[in-house]
Amino acid sequence: MNVSHALFIAALLLYTAGAGLYHVRFLTRNGGAVPAHIATALGWIAHTIAIGIRTLELGHAPYVQFSEAVSTMAWVIVLLTLAIEFRKRMSALGAFSMPIVVLVMFLADTLPSSNGYSPILAGLSDNPLKSHIGALVTAFGAFALSFCAALLYLLQERRLKRKQMPSHANEPSLAEVESLALSLAAFGFSLLSLGLVLGVVTAWQGAWKGQWLFQPIVLTTFATWLMYAVLLFRRGVLGKRGRQTVYYLLVGFVIAAATLLFVRAAFPGQHKF
Repeated sequence: MNVSHALFIAALLLYTAGAGLYHVRFLTRNGGAVPAHIATALGWIAHTIAIGIRTLELGHAPYVQFSEAVSTMAWVIVLLTLAIEFRKRMSALGAFSMPIVVLVMFLADTLPSSNGYSPILAGLSDNPLKSHIGALVTAFGAFALSFCAALLYLLQERRLKRKQMPSHANEPSLAEVESLALSLAAFGFSLLSLGLVLGVVTAWQGAWKGQWLFQPIVLTTFATWLMYAVLLFRRGVLGKRGRQTVYYLLVGFVIAAATLLFVRAAFPGQHKF
C-alpha cells in the first residue's frame, strides 16, 4: 500500500465516522455536530493530500480514469457539505451526504483502474478533455448534494406534519432547504452544460468525429441535462415550488447516477471515465 492509498483509506474511515456521527445527531436531535465536523474535515484533509500525491505521480489531475473521477466526486461532495455547514449552519445535510460519500469512496477503491489513455483518448487534446471531465465530475457532485437536500426537505416536511418541531433553533426551514437544493441544482446544471460543450467540441475536433453522438452514456447525459433544464425552467419561469420540485430533483439525480454507473458499465464504449 503506497502513501496516497493509505491516506485514501484513512479518509474513508474518517468519512465513515463522520457519517455515523451526523446520522446519530439527526435521528436523536441532541448534542452538537462538532465531532462530526471534525471527523469529516480531517477526512477531507487526508483525501486532499492523497489527491495531491496522486496528481504528482500521474502528472495530471487524478480524474481521467473512472475510479479517479469517482474519488474526486466524493471529494467535491465533502467540500460542498463543509462549505454549506460553515455558511448556513445546516449540519443536518451531512446526515444524508456523508453516507453517499462513504459509498462513493468504497466504489472508487474497488473499481479497477488502468494506466494511460486509450487510443481514442490519446487522440484528443488533453486540456479540453480534462476540463470536460472536471466540469462533469463537479456537476455530478453538486447533483448528489442537491439530491441529499431534497431528501432532507421531505423528512423535514414529514416532521412538521407530525408536529415534531425542531429541537434546535438553527435547524433549517423547508424554504431554506428547498432554496439550497435548487441552488446546488443550478450550479451543477451550469457545470454540466459547460462539460457537454467542451466534450462536443473536443470530440468533434479530435478522433471521435461523429462517433460519440449516439453512445448510450452521451444520450443519458443529455437526458440528465434536459431533466434539470425543465426543473429550473419550472422554478425560475413558472414559479413552481414545493414537493413537485423536490421530486424533480430526486428523479434528476437517479438519471445522473444511472448514467454514471449502470449505463457506463453496460455500454462502456469509448468513454473510459
